[in-house]
Amino acid sequence: MVKAKSPKHQKSGLRPGWIGIGVSTEGLSDLAALMAAVPVDLGISYIILPHLLPSYPCRILALLNQATSMPVLLAEAGLYPQPNTVYVASSDYDTALNQGYFVCRKRTGDAGHYPSLNVLLNSLATEKQAKAMAIIISGLGSDGSAGICNIKSRGGYSFTLLPDAVPYTTMPLAAIATGHVDWVLPAEAIAEKISMMAQTCDWSTLTHDALVTSECLKKLLALTEHQENLWICIIHRMRTHHIMSFHDYLSLMQAHPEELEYLSHDLGRDQSASLLKDRMLPFFMKNSKFIVSLKDVSGRYEFINRQFENFYQITTEQILGQTDATLFAPSLAQDIQIKDLKAAAQKTPLESEDKIVLTEASERLLYSIRFALRNKQGEVSHICTQSLDTSEPQDEDNNLRLAKRVFSRAGAGILVTDAQANILTVNEAFVRLTGYAAYEVIGQNPRILASGKQNHEFYKAMWTALLNQGWWQGEIWNRRKNTEIYPEWLTITAVKDITGSITNFVGIFSDFSTVIASKSRIEFLATHDELTGLPNRSLFYDRVHQTVSRSSRSPHTFALFFVDLDDFKSINDSLGHAAGDKLLVEVTHRMRACLREGDTIARFGGDEFAILLEEATVHEADMMALRIAESLKPPHIINHHPVYPSASIGICMFPHDGTDADTLLKHADSAMYRAKETGKHHHYFFTEALRQTEKEQLDIENDLREATRLNQLFLLFQPQIDLTRNKLAGVEALVRWNHPEQGLLQPDQFMPQAQQSGLIDAISTWATLTSCQQLAHWLRLGIQLPGLSINVCGEQLRSFKLVTLMHELILELKLNKASITLEFTEAALIHDAMHMRAVLHELKSLGLRLSIDDFGTGYSSLMNLRHFALDEIKIAQSLVKDLVQSADARVVAQTVMAMAKSLGVSAVAEGVENMAQLQILQDMGCTLAQGYLFAPPLTGDELVNRFI
Repeated sequence: MVKAKSPKHQKSGLRPGWIGIGVSTEGLSDLAALMAAVPVDLGISYIILPHLLPSYPCRILALLNQATSMPVLLAEAGLYPQPNTVYVASSDYDTALNQGYFVCRKRTGDAGHYPSLNVLLNSLATEKQAKAMAIIISGLGSDGSAGICNIKSRGGYSFTLLPDAVPYTTMPLAAIATGHVDWVLPAEAIAEKISMMAQTCDWSTLTHDALVTSECLKKLLALTEHQENLWICIIHRMRTHHIMSFHDYLSLMQAHPEELEYLSHDLGRDQSASLLKDRMLPFFMKNSKFIVSLKDVSGRYEFINRQFENFYQITTEQILGQTDATLFAPSLAQDIQIKDLKAAAQKTPLESEDKIVLTEASERLLYSIRFALRNKQGEVSHICTQSLDTSEPQDEDNNLRLAKRVFSRAGAGILVTDAQANILTVNEAFVRLTGYAAYEVIGQNPRILASGKQNHEFYKAMWTALLNQGWWQGEIWNRRKNTEIYPEWLTITAVKDITGSITNFVGIFSDFSTVIASKSRIEFLATHDELTGLPNRSLFYDRVHQTVSRSSRSPHTFALFFVDLDDFKSINDSLGHAAGDKLLVEVTHRMRACLREGDTIARFGGDEFAILLEEATVHEADMMALRIAESLKPPHIINHHPVYPSASIGICMFPHDGTDADTLLKHADSAMYRAKETGKHHHYFFTEALRQTEKEQLDIENDLREATRLNQLFLLFQPQIDLTRNKLAGVEALVRWNHPEQGLLQPDQFMPQAQQSGLIDAISTWATLTSCQQLAHWLRLGIQLPGLSINVCGEQLRSFKLVTLMHELILELKLNKASITLEFTEAALIHDAMHMRAVLHELKSLGLRLSIDDFGTGYSSLMNLRHFALDEIKIAQSLVKDLVQSADARVVAQTVMAMAKSLGVSAVAEGVENMAQLQILQDMGCTLAQGYLFAPPLTGDELVNRFI
């Protein structure tokens, strides 16, 4: 591969940078959000390392192609990263930079299942130093931590996603534990910070010098003798420069002597309100009776008070700049980090109990309150923790105060009554939940809350249980002050004195409305479609079963419809999924309006519907199908666009076409597909002929599932001839089936069923693998073919696994990739052209040739063909067959030839059977052809003996 030249800046003012990103499966949505939010012109090269198993299909390319307009490419060995480009590293190799170029190394057996993020980040640190950045989004283990430390030591920066945002958090947590992470933010905030840094920091000139001169240190020490607030001012200056360690700040002062003047200026600003605040706050915190600490967002201690020093037996000098890993065991340190991050993510203080193990024989319990400190921009800058040691027994006053605090701050409503059930006190949650102020209910009986929904027997049973057992628990409906009735989950406990007499009752309750609503919602969604509110497949099956049971005992017949909207996918792709949902809702309303009372319509998913017409004749079913078709004819206005959907409807009748729900639905589905084959916008009744065809297709499908396992499939090779030299120009691999009963089957006898049953992907993958193995076998024998064409199906192209398969086959079999051509039909390109373009681009980047088969029979736009990286167009056999008799066929063929020439691609004529066809093609300028005139499809040995 020819190496690209070193990149230049895209435009002045933007400095190039290199960012390494580690992500696992659960972080892909956050990765897409990050790349969607990053401006596309920052001059940065983004290198994404998927922390995935080698066998995991790499869908990141497709995901990022939708998220960003920047080019998204595979990080191939020998490629120089360009600015404003996203590179996705392989999950099969360790990827690194060496002298600016990508290097991909196969992992050894001891290297683990995943590619190493440390390898990538360490190479970024070595190669790019202060221009390097790291982002850890998600992942298992501690991979990336060493790389972040290395980047930080070279002057670079690092981010992690908020660990609460993704399920797999051990990689972000391990990175934070190093104390070298600069920011812990959501994905969009990371993008905003990167954009700001790229616009304001001159990354092209950043350097890092770890040496600190003794002169700089002496100046700082001299200031310390005269100013006791030096440390506060140094922290302020470090925040200004986004510097996270004191050592780095000394290096900055060495490189920029004027920084010492700024520091001295801050020390002299006695009247500054912000500085006064910084000085007063530590004074009060230092002398507080609580255990107080202040940490930055990466978990490094910036302040502790005397109580902290005494409790942990550690000095300020020992802990400042360190993380919790210095004080605690790894599990405890991680637990505290998670609580700090939760406090940073919420606006209210976070209360918790922290079990602290100081020594093997000493375990303490701290009651802690954590809260975030924010800067003027609203960003979290620090986490402050205040703790109280509750391990030792407290005196009665302290216990009372604690009980009062729990009572007032509890989330559940609490009321306390005397033995006669008169309310003595209520808590804040009671006031919030009922709407009654405390003074309105104190002295009253709780019956003022009664809704009237429970009868006398209910309350009698409650009091019986309460007096006999000492407690009662259950669901009860009460009334708020505004008369709203709501359900609550109530627990009542009797409080007794030392003699066993009841002195008080304590009621604790919570609003049960959301639970009941959620339960009802879950029950509804279990049997209904969320979008349209129609019954789903499960409920529809149940109703069909019931109708079958009723109709079996009567002479009545009923009809079952299977309805599929025509071309719904193209509407979805052109107008968007939201517009598609609106159309489905509108279609539902129109079809439902056509039905009679008692009939059922259900949505099975996507654009598939089913209808049950009870007690219907064939004539009534026919009329209903026509009525539905007419209802869909008027335009549907979706997002100000008129849309004209139609439907293909399959109909079967009970009991003639089936006597159970499964059979009826299967036959209606078959009839619907026949309706689509007849031109869509039709309805079709299930027939005996269709039943026979269905049986034959089922037999073929069952036999086909065994064909590959029993080696019944094999390949033949159709020669392609260079007409100018009358020599072999290549061969096309063709699949044949040696059926054990029907003999040799041509593709048109089994491929349609393979397509419908979903087996086409497996067969095409087998053909691709077998073709490449045959090519490798010929190479080992010293046989050099000019080229080999392999047919691939649309299902293979719609995922990136074909890219992975071809990449593995080329490497494993040592194939000449330039000699392999992948053929696909026009139909494969019609749907989701943007995605297909990305897949074809990846195949092309592997060095493979691409060809469109049967060209001239599909509906692809000629204008769009120039966007696909094609090497060849094959003129359809049906056109070649009519060349002699049809002037129209000659015009189309001539047009295809001219178009191929203008696009700079080859044109191959298929199915040439006689000299008259060949002469016309040669007169048109055709130079490549294949067909029975030259040779039928041959076995491998026949091909070698005849042409090699």
